[in-house]
Amino acid sequence: MQGIRKCPKCGIDVADTSAITCPMCASPLFTLAPRRITWIAPLIQFAIMTVFMLLFHFPKGMIIVMGAFILVATALSSFFKNRQVQSRPAQPPQLSRPILYRVLSIFIALGAIALFAILLFGSVMFLNAWSRYQQYEGRRFERAEFIVTQAYFQRGSKGSISVYASGTVDGQKEWMDLESYYRARTNDDLQEHVPPGTSIPIYYFPSLKGRSRNQVYSDTPPAESYHQTMMAVITEAPPAWLLTAAVVFLLVRIRRSCVREEDFGSTLSNNQPQIGNCS
Repeated sequence: MQGIRKCPKCGIDVADTSAITCPMCASPLFTLAPRRITWIAPLIQFAIMTVFMLLFHFPKGMIIVMGAFILVATALSSFFKNRQVQSRPAQPPQLSRPILYRVLSIFIALGAIALFAILLFGSVMFLNAWSRYQQYEGRRFERAEFIVTQAYFQRGSKGSISVYASGTVDGQKEWMDLESYYRARTNDDLQEHVPPGTSIPIYYFPSLKGRSRNQVYSDTPPAESYHQTMMAVITEAPPAWLLTAAVVFLLVRIRRSCVREEDFGSTLSNNQPQIGNCS
């Protein structure tokens, strides 16, 4: 009785220890163990996302939201991979074009990374623009000049850089971020290009507090600029994601034609003709 195995599909007892497939339904008798969730890639993705968001001064709450998004995506990906592994035949597929199969697999993996990147960074950019739009929409502002008293260059522990300045607006002491005015690489570079006494044209929002009340002047006011960014993400990210998904789907279909027909399902007979070679 020790050598008898039960077919996972039809439940028949199979006494032949050398049998690979069930004699009744031709299903594979061996299934691979479910994969454990691999957290190395998600941790790398979270680290890259965190550095990106810190460099561009995204709200800290958005980092938590996107971290939860990566966690859920990893769990769902592991679930579907386990189901795919359990239904996979025990024998490796017979390839008609092994080199093309491997090349297509590489491009499919790159496409999957591109899909995740578009979804992740598109969501981050939209959420950041949306929060800033809500902050400035409907606020009263006026044109003013920010007179720099001292510029500051700070490098964070994770490589992030903060560039800001103290100064005056109409004789009142104020603070403002300088990233949109000048992207300094070092403190010496900042002091050379933004010395004390520098006059910076700004949008002044008297109802706000802190650095956010002083925004570098441009042809487009802050609320309208962030609204344009939101619309750009909405109009460009979904088509790019769908186009990439269509390309990945096409590559998967082409790669499947590189596998001989009998490897697609255990219910196919052994004398069935093989699919032609890839072209």
